[in-house]
Amino acid sequence: MASVKAPVIASWMRRRWQILVLIVLILCFPILVKSYFVTRVGIVLALFAINVTGITLLTRYAGVISLGHSAFFARSREVFQGFPGFRI
Repeated sequence: MASVKAPVIASWMRRRWQILVLIVLILCFPILVKSYFVTRVGIVLALFAINVTGITLLTRYAGVISLGHSAFFARSREVFQGFPGFRI
């Protein structure tokens, strides 16, 4: 007897709505939050998320340790936050 599986389309639709809500919240973040400090913290968290996602993909699936990600992270931090002692 064959086992009954949950419909794939239903789970995809649920996930699609979650992703859509997340994207809308991210796009509305600067409009909803007026605090300069909270905006800066959001930028730092976004940079960390991008960096961690890239490193995870490279090390887990490709087995490569990349030093280029460190350079990207340092440069983007410098652009968005300024280098200590050399404020932009």
